[in-house]
Amino acid sequence: MNPGSLLFAAGICLPLCFAAASPRAATFSATYTLTLSVDPAKAQPQSSRDAALIKAAAALGTVEVGTLADTGVWDGTKLRLRSLGIGSTVVKTLVADERTDMARTSEAELVNGVLVTTRYTDRRGSSPLLVYSADLRRGQYELRRGGKVVATDKLRQPTSDLAALPYQFVGRAPPKGEVALAFTDGKSVRSVSFKSAADTVVVGGTSVPATRLTSTPKTRDDPAIDLWLRNEDGFPLRVRVGLGSKYGAVADQRIKALPPLVKGN
Repeated sequence: MNPGSLLFAAGICLPLCFAAASPRAATFSATYTLTLSVDPAKAQPQSSRDAALIKAAAALGTVEVGTLADTGVWDGTKLRLRSLGIGSTVVKTLVADERTDMARTSEAELVNGVLVTTRYTDRRGSSPLLVYSADLRRGQYELRRGGKVVATDKLRQPTSDLAALPYQFVGRAPPKGEVALAFTDGKSVRSVSFKSAADTVVVGGTSVPATRLTSTPKTRDDPAIDLWLRNEDGFPLRVRVGLGSKYGAVADQRIKALPPLVKGN
């Protein structure tokens, strides 16, 4: 189990359009703490090595595995986002793997009420850069690894990405009822459906009204995703990801401080 792959989120830089945002656009930033816990009773390891890792992780309890710093621009129709993940001292001490540090960028456009990713990049340490790009006019997307095309396909439904998915409704009211989306991690595209419910999130001692979106995994390898969005502007306050039954692991991403409301025009 690679802790670097368990951090849920993280740019070398955004394109120039990030800096040249509309003067009426809203900028935002947020820092999150990421923790990881493992329940061996729910794990289904595929090897003795996996079983040993699960046992060791469970003995540690809930561990802080890193921090995530997001910076973005929302102008009411387009989102520009960069996300940087840094592995904690504990993780770097236990695992000599540079991939515990990650950098990601995302560009998305609002299409029929859904933020659709047009370009997404993901780099983990010195691993090859992953790039997802979508041609919305032609209805196609392309996946690249280290500059080489590894897959092309049709856009079958609105597709977001791992960095932008929590910001799907930023600057707007969270949805009610069910929402069907797709998202990419730069390696493949997966579909996901969320159900919404009223909830609250406590941040710095303040109880914030929120909408909780909960996904239903379709296979044992699909992550179980929960998003808590601030009711006033859809800003993500918490993200929890069950990383499949193989490891019985749950990554929990919690915002450190409440950012100003994001509106954008």
